[in-house]
Parts: sequence; structure tokens; C-alpha cells
Amino acid sequence: MNITRIAIVLNGRFPTTKAYGVTTRMTLETLLKEKYETKIFASPSNYFDDDHAKIMSSVLYFQQNLW
Repeated sequence: MNITRIAIVLNGRFPTTKAYGVTTRMTLETLLKEKYETKIFASPSNYFDDDHAKIMSSVLYFQQNLW
């Protein structure tokens, strides 16, 4: 059985209350519900939802490397 893997790369902080963060979160939850292996790559944020722990395994943080 083939597993569909999806990577979402954000050029911003996640999670966030901004529109891109809300739609990304909703997209992630839908993909996980449909059993797609999904990872979000984003810069870390100081904002956390009450239920943020349920998506943490799908979020990988990176730091920007500025020259």
C-alpha cells in the first residue's frame, strides 16, 4: 500500500492567528483525518492553541539562516 506524503513549507511562523496559519491548520487537520502523512515546516512561533499538542507531531521547526 502506498502512503501519500505531503509537505507544507511556510515562509512564516506557525502556529499563528493570521489567515495563512488558520487555513494551514485546517488543511493539516483535514489531511490527517484522511490518513495522509503530512508535515509542516515553518519557523517557530510564541503562539500556541489550547489543543496544539494534537498536531505537534506533524510540525517541524527550522531557523532561518541569514547571511
